[in-house]
Order: sequence, then structure tokens, then C-alpha cells
Amino acid sequence: MESIMKNFRYYYEKYMFFIGAFGHTAGLFQAYTIFAKQTAAGVSLVGNLVAFVSIASWLFYGTLTKNTLLITINIFGLVCYAICLVLVLLYN
Repeated sequence: MESIMKNFRYYYEKYMFFIGAFGHTAGLFQAYTIFAKQTAAGVSLVGNLVAFVSIASWLFYGTLTKNTLLITINIFGLVCYAICLVLVLLYN
């Protein structure tokens, strides 16, 4: 039973890594759209800021618990939303 749980946890962590990383790519898609159109019209600065703070909070929690999965995914998310925030500020 213990080996089954280890296998489950291993594959679940891999699954969560891809799901978490995929969720944060929304910021990259939005950043690409802003950059391509050279305008941030219709893009919410507040919404992106809330996402950034939320991701930063999860990153902090990951560092407190020493969870490398949370740390890795949320560093990626912070970079994605930081790029988006900079572009919103530049093109607004």
C-alpha cells in the first residue's frame, strides 16, 4: 500500500506542476496580446495586480513549507504576471 501511495504522489505532483504552470500562462497570453496590439485597452490593471499578489502569497507559503513544487510554479507565475503588469502600465 505504501508503494502505491508513493507512486500516486509522484504522478500527482507531476500533474499539478503542469496544471499550475498552464494556469499561469494566462498572464503570458495577455502580455502577448498587449504587446502585439500595442495597447492595454480592456485589460484590468487591478485584476492583474490581484493575481500577482495572490501568486506571491503562494510563493511565500511554498518557501515557508519548503515545497519545491509550489516554489517553482509560482516563480513562473510571478514572472508571467510581472511582464503583464509592466506592459499594462506601459501601454495604458
